[in-house]
Amino acid sequence: MNKVCRWKNFKDKEVDESIWQELELILIQEYPWDENGYKPKVEVRFFYTESRLYLHFTSYEKEIRAKYKEMNEPVYTDSCVELFFNPDPD
Repeated sequence: MNKVCRWKNFKDKEVDESIWQELELILIQEYPWDENGYKPKVEVRFFYTESRLYLHFTSYEKEIRAKYKEMNEPVYTDSCVELFFNPDPD
């Protein structure tokens, strides 16, 4: 998904639960590795501070799968959300 979004910047000391309500809700609509037709509804909100990047994903799934837990196992076959981040796309 290539989407340009307006980032919101906060000071570290301003971070609390109420911030999430101020943020734009983004609905994930592209599933580049979709081979089985399964496309659960996924929402994301995000912001940053001087020292951190905050992401909040909500995924609506009927049956959550969490089989793999060890390093280098195929966790991509479990219920998951991936983020590919490029801070300087130019």
